[in-house]
Order: sequence, then structure tokens, then C-alpha cells
Amino acid sequence: SLLNSINLLGICLSKLLTNSLNRRLYFGAMIKDLNELQQKGLTVSTFTGRLYFVFDLIASDNLAAHDLGGFQKNFNHGHFCRMCYVFYEDKSIPLTNISFLLRTEISHEIHLKQVLKSNISICGINDTSDSSHLIAFHP
Repeated sequence: SLLNSINLLGICLSKLLTNSLNRRLYFGAMIKDLNELQQKGLTVSTFTGRLYFVFDLIASDNLAAHDLGGFQKNFNHGHFCRMCYVFYEDKSIPLTNISFLLRTEISHEIHLKQVLKSNISICGINDTSDSSHLIAFHP
């Protein structure tokens, strides 16, 4: 048989992740291991070569994705979408009748720097992502 993908599952009670030390320990160990898989690969005895990994998906519900990405965790005001800069007040307007900017890595980094300097939420960004040290990951 041919192996096309390997799925990793991380489970933790969300109440344990409200403590910043617990968050750093939980995500830090996981990210260290995932980065090592991407950099060093994995030797599998049935192959003559080495397998390298690339991560293309972190699956979660909307609240968990916002939490992991460092975005605001409420969806009833401001910039509630982690993909674009639509305002909550405009959420009911059909997409064909509205224009808004999509988030980019560059705009995210600019806003994140402002958040870290001022310690307030800007454009729906609250903090640095827990996965910011994962190779090739960007919220």
C-alpha cells in the first residue's frame, strides 16, 4: 500500500491552556518535534530514502483557530474574521455588494508589531500566534 499522508492529533483540555506557561510547554514541545520532522525527516526501514514532512493544514473549530492564531476570540464586533478585514457591522451585506481587504502575511506582521507595542487588539489581532515558530506557518 502507498502512504499519502500522516495525521497528527494533539488533544488538551482548553482550560489547561488558559495558563501562559502551560501554553508554551504544550505548543513548544509539539512545534519543536514538528520542525524536526520537517528539517531532518524520518527514516523508514522499508524505503531506501528519507521522508520529509510539510505541514499544510491545522484543523480546528473557529474559536480554537482564532485562539491558536492570536486573533480576537469573540465574533460579535470589530474585525471578527481571521481571513479578511470585514467589519462585524458589514457581515450581513452580500459579498457582491461589499469590498474588503484580505489579510496578508505583510499586513498581519504590521498589525502584530503595533499590538505588541501598544498591548491592545488591532484589526482583530490580540497577540503572537502560539504556532509562530512552526516552519512555514503563518496565521
